[in-house]
Amino acid sequence: MTRLVPRPDGALEAPRPVEFPFMAPRLQGRISQDGKLEISLWGAGDLGALKLAPWTGRQAHAPNRLTWPGGGVWLARSRPAL
Repeated sequence: MTRLVPRPDGALEAPRPVEFPFMAPRLQGRISQDGKLEISLWGAGDLGALKLAPWTGRQAHAPNRLTWPGGGVWLARSRPAL
């Protein structure tokens, strides 16, 4: 089990990949530990899946945001965008 550690900025930090669910007004999905990004549109179903390049280093988890050294995934809250 991976332990998430709170940071002063409110994000949670993980030493290795953990599953990351996200949700905006219509766009939702998850990123699995192996980097598979699954995207759905609320009310319409699955849109597709992508395989992200492996990342290393510590991750920071915050609402609709996952970052790591050299990259990250940010989800817009006002419009369906990734």
